[in-house]
Amino acid sequence: MYDIICYFCRRFYLTMTKKIVFTALISIFAICNYFAQQSTVYRMPYGYETLFNSHSSVLYNQYTYDNYFFSPGINYLDKIDEIDLETNQGFGINTDILINSRSLLFRLTPSWHYKNLDFSLTIPYDFVIFNTFNKFTDIQIKASYNLKKSKSYNTTSLSFTFPTHNDEHVLFGIHSNGTGSNDFILSNNYVFTNNNYGFYGTAMIRHSLSGRKSMIINYENTNETEKWIYRFQNGNLFALQLNAYIAPLKKLHIHFGLGAMYNTRNSYTKVIYAWKGNLLKSDNIKGNQDFFYSDLRLGVSTKIKKADISVFVTSPNVNNFSINSYNLDLIIKASWQIF
Repeated sequence: MYDIICYFCRRFYLTMTKKIVFTALISIFAICNYFAQQSTVYRMPYGYETLFNSHSSVLYNQYTYDNYFFSPGINYLDKIDEIDLETNQGFGINTDILINSRSLLFRLTPSWHYKNLDFSLTIPYDFVIFNTFNKFTDIQIKASYNLKKSKSYNTTSLSFTFPTHNDEHVLFGIHSNGTGSNDFILSNNYVFTNNNYGFYGTAMIRHSLSGRKSMIINYENTNETEKWIYRFQNGNLFALQLNAYIAPLKKLHIHFGLGAMYNTRNSYTKVIYAWKGNLLKSDNIKGNQDFFYSDLRLGVSTKIKKADISVFVTSPNVNNFSINSYNLDLIIKASWQIF
């Protein structure tokens, strides 16, 4: 009888613990998502316009990079070669670091696997190179379906991302570590491997839901304030990449390929209220986030025990505002499967 009572007590304790942890996580995400849309700005009334008229928050977004610059590491290839999807089941945690020209990200991704299905939660922390502030950024919840046939491995994923941070106000504008909106991402990654060479590619669509930003502008040496409310719709992103790799050494792969992506034009509405609550002005404005991006890339990947490390150099062509830019971009990725 004592054993039976202990058994039910343990079951009750575990069940309640899971419910409390789940409720706490949902509450934290909801609160962070709310405060991600609030700002207090001093003498800088055009900060958000710089975001809505710039393609960088979309182009350099971490989840865009995950898909558009997806490359299978050596440990990843070993894993998909050995995996049996029929018996695949369990919990895992992965960590990774992503470095590009705009971000230095550390991410923790707990996941649960059941046969062909994967469910994961990505929690990123952006150290932001060349700036003096640190921020958590967009969190991603993702569901994936995997298929394996002979030497081919295909993953189709649907993910939802949402902002969790307040924007930082820097000297010449507002820095945002994410798109600022809730986004759906549909992607498909395909890998074919054959001994010392292989091919892989990705197709991706990102659809942004409408977002909201609220700014309170405090004017110096006065008691007057204005409240600016932005409702915005980011453009939709379409991306495709095709690549190949060769393996001259067991722990060294050389990658090469190309890619292209297109982001549609965005729009936003700005409503201004005076400090007494009177409506001053309302504008409907077209943004300038539309762009076409294409690139050639060359990279190497290696492994150190359970860690995959890759370094890529890309030669991008970004067409935006009728201006073409040609600059080399460096992308460094490292991932480690904890268990």
